[in-house]
Amino acid sequence: MKICIISFSGRANGNCSAISTYLKELYGDSAEEYRFADFSITPCGCCAHQCFQGKNCPHIGDMEVTLLEAVASSDLAYFIVPNYCGYPCSNFFVFHERCVCWTWRQQDRADAYGHTRKKFIVVSNSGEDNFRQVFRYQGCGEPDILFLGSRKYGNPIMASQEARETVKIFADL
Repeated sequence: MKICIISFSGRANGNCSAISTYLKELYGDSAEEYRFADFSITPCGCCAHQCFQGKNCPHIGDMEVTLLEAVASSDLAYFIVPNYCGYPCSNFFVFHERCVCWTWRQQDRADAYGHTRKKFIVVSNSGEDNFRQVFRYQGCGEPDILFLGSRKYGNPIMASQEARETVKIFADL
C-alpha cells in the first residue's frame, strides 16, 4: 500500500510535523512524507486564469504538481492541517485552489485524485463544522477526520500516549 502524508503547517517542529513523523514511523517505507511549507508554491490569483481558458497554468512547474501526483498515485493520503482562526490554514487553501490547474479538463487526473482515499488529521480545539465543509471539496464524500486538540492531549500533542494511540487507531493499524 502506498501512503502519502502532507503536513500543511508552517511550523517546522510543531504538532502537525510530529503527527506526520509518527504516521511515517507507523507505515515505514510505504509512506512518503511532505511538508507543504518546505516548497515554494504560487497561490491562485497570480495569473490571467489560463487554466479556465484551456491553457496551462503559468505556475505548473512548481511543487504543487509533485504533491498532487503523490496524492493521485497513492492508495491513501493523509492531510494534516492546523486550525488557524477556526478554519484550515492558508497553506491548505493554496494547495486546494491549485488543484484546479492540474485537474481542469484532465479527466484522468481528476479521477485518480478523486478516487484516492483521504484521511484528515486536524490540530484544533474548535471549528469542526468549518473543516468538514472545506474537506468535502477534496472529492471524498463525507470526510474521514480526526480532531486532535491540546485541551485534551496537552502540548505537544504527540507527547501524549493517548494521542499516539488515537492516531494509530485512526490509521487502522
